[in-house]
Amino acid sequence: MDFRLLALSLLLWSFSCVLWAAERLDTLANTLYQYPTLALTQINELERQASELSQAQVLRLQLFKCEALLQLGDNGAAINLAELGEARAKQLRLEQADSYFQICRADAYANFDDLKQSLLLLDGAIEQAKRHNQPQALVNALRLKGQLENDLGNYGTAIEDLRLALDIYPDISSQNPSWLWPPLAYVYGDMASLMYSTGDLRQAAYYLKLALDTDEAKGKVRHVLLLMAARVALAQEDMAQADSLLKQSKILLPEIGSPLELANSYSQIAVIELARGRTEIADELVGIALQTYEKQGKVNNYMRATRLLARVRLAQRNDDEGLRLLLQAAQQAEQLQLADEVAYTQQLISDYYAERAEFKPAYEAMKLAAQAAAEAQKQLNNTRFMQYKARLSQQEQLQVETQQNIRLASADQRSKLSQAYGAISVLALAIIGALIWLVSRRNRWQQPSTEALEKLPAAQQLDAMLSSAKKGNYPLSLLLLSTSHIRQVDLSALQRALEQKLREQDRLLRYSMDEMVILLPYTSAQGALQVSEQLKPIVQSWQVDHCIPIGVATLQQPDTLDSLVKRAGVNQLSQQKAAEQHQSPAR
Repeated sequence: MDFRLLALSLLLWSFSCVLWAAERLDTLANTLYQYPTLALTQINELERQASELSQAQVLRLQLFKCEALLQLGDNGAAINLAELGEARAKQLRLEQADSYFQICRADAYANFDDLKQSLLLLDGAIEQAKRHNQPQALVNALRLKGQLENDLGNYGTAIEDLRLALDIYPDISSQNPSWLWPPLAYVYGDMASLMYSTGDLRQAAYYLKLALDTDEAKGKVRHVLLLMAARVALAQEDMAQADSLLKQSKILLPEIGSPLELANSYSQIAVIELARGRTEIADELVGIALQTYEKQGKVNNYMRATRLLARVRLAQRNDDEGLRLLLQAAQQAEQLQLADEVAYTQQLISDYYAERAEFKPAYEAMKLAAQAAAEAQKQLNNTRFMQYKARLSQQEQLQVETQQNIRLASADQRSKLSQAYGAISVLALAIIGALIWLVSRRNRWQQPSTEALEKLPAAQQLDAMLSSAKKGNYPLSLLLLSTSHIRQVDLSALQRALEQKLREQDRLLRYSMDEMVILLPYTSAQGALQVSEQLKPIVQSWQVDHCIPIGVATLQQPDTLDSLVKRAGVNQLSQQKAAEQHQSPAR
């Protein structure tokens, strides 16, 4: 009896240890981004207690350490640790963990400005995350990919990635087991950065407010967001707000744990101080950052800080020193083979000479900038080509695996046929009966009810209607409305006006920030054109200065929602071009 009690006590103790470790790891997941130095200390403590953790928890702890190293700027160590983590995940047959370590490596390579390697890893991580149903990894990979696409100026691709990340984010909490996910505040922050890059400062400020209002906006996360908000306020020429946000961010500087993180913050603050004309403060901050970058061997950061110091010197009217630093930064960028940085720095040099009417050296610098920009574009094209090849390879591998599975299944089926002929006969009769039942049921088939559809998210509603149309073999058309030239406050009124003209089974939904779609079940292409003509006066009454036509597309069997919307977009563009040609005077 005593032995059984002892065994039960040990079992309960073991269970409580595992539960305690899981809860502590979940708490640590947020600390990684808010207080990475503290998180690394806690990780080291947990590593000493590894005997109390399961193998999966030890692997998760290794992933946390990889992210902590990234946050602290130790990218080389992060890559090495991520490679070890991938190998360990394969040994433990925890394939779902692969994508997380791939993301860690991709982030580190991006910090090294190796975008080619980073984008290829992110593409692989996205495919792995989808295959193993890992929304936490998928959100993080899409977020990082959106950052890189934004940096490359591919704003359309970036906004698709970040919107998808925001759509998937609620699924993070239901994933079991958990691994690692970025704070929602950072996803909002990345969307704000994209809006800032496209010049939409109002939307940038909106997303930053959402980010700062989240529970995760603490420590380093809040500090980074406040600096972003200060730059947006500065661009909006709201100097009082910019100074207030900058002051709040400076208050959080003591919570930044490592010298490298502080150096990065000082560089960002210096940019804002320079824009506010406070060159002495900017000079001091850049000087501290340069010392840290030089001490820690961060050559890319050192080159950018040198260029920033050159701008400060020029603002202080110290032209000779400013030009010397610009030339030094250009030389460093060339040595690092960073073509885009060379292009930017040479453009600054060209502007310097042009402002002083020294047009010959200005022209020479402009030529160097153009050559570097062409090289950067060539590198980008090569990266895109490698991405395309990698995706083709993944598809071919998937096809090979599918064919192998089919062959194995066929061989297994043939071996069992001889042993189960009688059972197959019974199954055949059952299948015939089932087919008869299905045929009779198909004749009574109905599309999903409107009430059932309304309970689904917008994307699932659209997919469900497309699926129903394909299964029922009835026509379905889509109308695409552009709302980019309609004020946000007017969209609800426009939607109500349109819905009054539609049938009960028709669905009108927001497809994106500046697009609405209308799905018309049991409607042919000709019928869709008639509906489009009926809705056109309503839409044009809201599009005062820009009358953008309504795109029309009719469902075909191979269509997905994306392809149907794209065909409607092409139709919309064709109508717009035809209208412009009709209105233009004859040559």
